[in-house]
Amino acid sequence: MSRRIASALAGAILLGGIAATHLAPLTVEAAQCSAPHVGSVTNALAHPGDTITVSGSGFTCGGQSNGTALSVGGSGQHITALNDSQMQFVVPAGGVAGSVVVTVTYPVLLGSQSQSSNTDRLLLMVPAASNNTATPGPGGGFTVSGSGFTMGGFVKSITASAGGCGGLAVGAISDTSVALTAPGSYCNQPVGLNITGYATSTRNATILTNTVGIGAGGLNIAPSPGGLSTGSAAPGDLVSFSGAGYGNSGSATLDGQGIGSNWTDNSISFTVASNSTSGAVVFTRSDGHVINAGNLTVNSKVTGVSAGRAQDGDTVTIAGTGFGPGGKVTLGGTDLPVKSWSPTSIAVTIPAGAATGDLTVTPQNDAPSTVPNGITVMHLAALKPGDGAPGATIGITGNGFGSQKGSVSIAGVNAPVTIWGDSTIAVVVPSIPRYAGSGGDDHIVVNVPGAASAMSAAFHVDPVPPATPNSTPGQNTPGNTPGGVPTIDPITGMPTNGASASPTNGNAPSFIPPSSNGPIISIGPVPFHPVPKVSGPVNLTLTPSKANADPGQDVPFSVTLTAFGQPVVGAPVDLLLVVVPGGDASISPAKGVTDAQGKVSGVLHLSKRAGDHIILARSGQYSDEIKITGRGLANTGGAGGGTDSSVGGGGGSPQRTIIVAALLACLVLFLSGFGINVATARKPGAAVAATATPRRSLGGSLVALPVNAGSAAQFGLAMMVCSFGQLVAVMRRR
Repeated sequence: MSRRIASALAGAILLGGIAATHLAPLTVEAAQCSAPHVGSVTNALAHPGDTITVSGSGFTCGGQSNGTALSVGGSGQHITALNDSQMQFVVPAGGVAGSVVVTVTYPVLLGSQSQSSNTDRLLLMVPAASNNTATPGPGGGFTVSGSGFTMGGFVKSITASAGGCGGLAVGAISDTSVALTAPGSYCNQPVGLNITGYATSTRNATILTNTVGIGAGGLNIAPSPGGLSTGSAAPGDLVSFSGAGYGNSGSATLDGQGIGSNWTDNSISFTVASNSTSGAVVFTRSDGHVINAGNLTVNSKVTGVSAGRAQDGDTVTIAGTGFGPGGKVTLGGTDLPVKSWSPTSIAVTIPAGAATGDLTVTPQNDAPSTVPNGITVMHLAALKPGDGAPGATIGITGNGFGSQKGSVSIAGVNAPVTIWGDSTIAVVVPSIPRYAGSGGDDHIVVNVPGAASAMSAAFHVDPVPPATPNSTPGQNTPGNTPGGVPTIDPITGMPTNGASASPTNGNAPSFIPPSSNGPIISIGPVPFHPVPKVSGPVNLTLTPSKANADPGQDVPFSVTLTAFGQPVVGAPVDLLLVVVPGGDASISPAKGVTDAQGKVSGVLHLSKRAGDHIILARSGQYSDEIKITGRGLANTGGAGGGTDSSVGGGGGSPQRTIIVAALLACLVLFLSGFGINVATARKPGAAVAATATPRRSLGGSLVALPVNAGSAAQFGLAMMVCSFGQLVAVMRRR
C-alpha cells in the first residue's frame, strides 16, 4: 500500500515537470503586457461607410495576444486591419458614435486575461441636413432642418455660407435644426454648413475632430418690394420701383408689353414708352422670380397740333404719346370725328358747330390729356359789303382770325390789309384788270397764320366807276387812299401824301412821327396839330382821361378801334411816346390787343418836368395822336396848344429868361459904378469919403450913385447873390 502511494506521487512529480517544460512558452505573465492605449481616431467626424483609423499602442501585446476587440459607443466593430499600434474599421451603414475602446486578450497559466484602452477618444457622425431651398427676404431669418446637429452634445462649431453671397450668421443650434440669417441683398445660391466637433469626451478645446462640410439646401432671397414712385406717368417719364432683393438683372412688362428696365438690388427703373398703355407692372428677376409691382396709369400727352386754327371740315392731326389703341377726342366738349388713331398720332375732323375750347384726348386705357384752347375754330360770317369796286374798303367779320396779321386776296389778287383783328379784317379792293370794265363774281380768300386751310367767301367785284369832271384824286380821301384811309409810312409814321403830308402854315394838320431813337425831349411848348378825323368804315380814337395834370402823375387813356360800326376785337395796337419834356416819362403798355369792346387801356406817367407829352396809337394803317400837358409850363394861344412865347423859340422858360436878364443888368450896373468911382478917384479929395452925386436916370428921376468903388462892388455883389438865389429856387421847384 505504501509502495503504491509512493509510486503515484513520483509519477505526478514527473508529469508536472514535463508539463512545465512544454507549456511555459504558451502563457504570458500579466506584467508583460501593458494595457492598450488609443491615441487618436482618424477621422473622428465621419459618415457611414468611411474607413476609420485608430492609432495608439498595445493593440496586440507585442504580437502575443490571442484576441483584440474594438468597440465604439459600446458597439463592437469589425477590425479590417491590425498591428500593435494601429487598426482600421469601416463605419457601418447605420452609423455609430461614442467612445472608441480597444480590448486586448492574452493567455495566462490556467486561462486568459484581457485589458481595455482609455475611453476618452470619440468617433462622431456627421449630421444630416435636408435639401430644401429657403426663401427669406433680404436680411431675414431661415432654418436648416435635419438631424444630429448637436452630435450628442460634442459639436464644437457650425459655420454657414451661401456660395458667392458669403457667410451667413448662425443662430441657435438644436439636434434637428440650425438657425441662419440671410444676407441683405439678392442671393440665389446653395447653402453649406461646416461642422467641427470635440474629439474627446472631456471636450478638450485643443483636440478637435476634422471639419466636415455638408450641403444644407439652397437660399433664394425673396424680393422685398417697396412701391412705384408714382401711380401715373406720361410717355417719356421715368418710373422707379424701390425695395430690396431684386438682383442686378431682369425684365419688365407694362400692361403685358415688354419695356426696357434698369436693375440694381434695391431699385428697378424704366421709362414709359410712347406706345405704352395703362396696366400692371410686372418684373421678372433673372432667376425667374416674378415681382408684381402694381398698376401704373399711363397719361396721354399731346405734344403738338398740326394747325392751331381750323374751320368746319378741316382735318387736324394731333401728335403725342400714350394714346393707346383708340379712344375719343373732344374740342370744347364737342366730340370730333376720328379719321385715324395710333399710340402717337390722331387725325380728327372739325365738325359743323364746333367752337373754340379745350382739346382733350381720352384714350381707352389711359388717362386723358388736355390742351387749353387747343384749337381755335375760325368762322367767316359776312362781308361788309359783299361787293365793291377797286379802292373800296371791305370788312370781313367772323371769329378766330387771331391778332397776327395774315393775307387776303380778291380774285387771286392780293388785297391790302388795313386792319386785322380776331373778329374783323378790313381790306381795300385791289385793281383787277379782268373786271375793270364790267365787274364779275369771284371770291375773297383769307389766309390766317397757323390755320389748317384758307377761308373763302363769294364776292362781287364792281367795275371801276367813270371819273367825274370835278373829282380830283384825294379830294374826299385824305392821304389819297381809297376808303378814307390815310397812307402812313410804316417806318416814320408820316403821311406819305395828301393834305396832311405837307402843311402850308402853322394851323395846317401836322402828323408828328416817333423817333427811331425814342421820344424827342422838348422842354418848351410843342406846336401840336393832329391830323383831322376822316369819316370812314374804320376808326381809331385815342382818348385821355384829362388834358393836363401835375408833373409826375399818372394819366389813364384808352384806345378804341371800330370797323363798320362794330368793335374790332383782338387787333394789335402799338403805343408810343413821341415827345416828352423829360426822359423819366413812360407809357404802359407799349403794345396791346383790343378787348371785347375794341379797346386798349393804358397809363401815361408824366415826367417830373413840366411840359407837353405827345402819344401816338397805331393799328395797321390807322393812328391817332393826343397831347397831355404837365402843368407849370407857360404857353399861350394857337390851335392845339398855341405858339411858343419863350426866348429863343422854345429854348427855355420865361421865368428863367427874366432872371438871366436881371443878372446881366446887375453886371452892367456894377461895371458902370466901378467906372464912375475910378474916374472920381482922380479928383482931389475924392477918396476921402463916399459922396452921393445926383444924376438923372433914364426916367428923369434922381438917383444916388455910390461914388466909392468898394460900395459899388458891395451893391453889385448883393444884386448878384439875390438873383442867383431866385434862380436856384426856381430850378429846385422844377
